[in-house]
Amino acid sequence: MAKSEQVIKDLDRVIGLINTDMKDIPAEEKKQMVADTIDHFDNYVSPGWLKYRKSVSSDSEQGAVLERQDEGAYCYGLNGEKFIDCLGGFGIYTCGHRNPEILKTVKGSLISGTSFSGAS
Repeated sequence: MAKSEQVIKDLDRVIGLINTDMKDIPAEEKKQMVADTIDHFDNYVSPGWLKYRKSVSSDSEQGAVLERQDEGAYCYGLNGEKFIDCLGGFGIYTCGHRNPEILKTVKGSLISGTSFSGAS
């Protein structure tokens, strides 16, 4: 398969998974998602950090939890694990994930075509 065809196939799979409720993703697919994430992180982001994380973690058989969704001060793993998000960044500390007022404003801006910077 040509490289561009494989990219399109992979993107279709990922978009499909994003649009699928967590509870409807089969266990084998979840396992593959975690394995793919670990592989990509190890090869393209930071192999040293992943090795450290695996050495101090016992929260899954693969030494990693794949974050699937966020709400308020919490993030949830692919298999339903619940964590207080202490690593999400300053916006999370002050506003939380998916803050209803922020979502309303962003959606309103997208619908009206208004830019946050004042430029359109």
